[in-house]
Amino acid sequence: LLVPASLALFLSLAALLCWAGDGGFARGALGGVLLGLAGLASAANLLFAALLIAGLLAKRREGAGRATGAVLGLVLVLVPFALATYSASGDFILVSAHGGVNFYIGNNPESNGGYKTPLILTPSASGIVRDSIRIAEEESGRRLAPSGVSRYWLRKGSEWIGSDPHLALRRALSKLRLLVGRWEYCDVGGARIGKQE
Repeated sequence: LLVPASLALFLSLAALLCWAGDGGFARGALGGVLLGLAGLASAANLLFAALLIAGLLAKRREGAGRATGAVLGLVLVLVPFALATYSASGDFILVSAHGGVNFYIGNNPESNGGYKTPLILTPSASGIVRDSIRIAEEESGRRLAPSGVSRYWLRKGSEWIGSDPHLALRRALSKLRLLVGRWEYCDVGGARIGKQE
């Protein structure tokens, strides 16, 4: 059984292999399909897809065909998913409606540069989803579609960044250190990583 993060990593690495070496449009399209599937498994992989496509475009002539194929491959995967979601819910959501609350979790007065659930949200996947909807609707005074809930939390996180840009910059640098450093931030309470003595 593959968890979404493992599946997304596998698909992303397979896309990189498609783009390694020579190849044009067809290899780019296959890589785009793989990255689109990785994005469905874990929406954060769409940022990875955008960075990889930008890297292909930076290669100018030899990367243009592959980049065009990659965009088409992504579209072939993501558009049917978005249309099916719209058909079922009446709300346009590309992949996930949780981007806004995830942005807020990383950008709020209680954030620490790692993963720390704000006190206003129950620290569990279902609790975060439930509370994020409830709070957004209560503060908005009306029912919100999933995209509206996501925009609410994106706005709250953006407002915090604007209210304290120096602290927001320090938190962003902490995130960068976690990304490139050797220390792994453990967001699972009580987990021990390393050799036992």
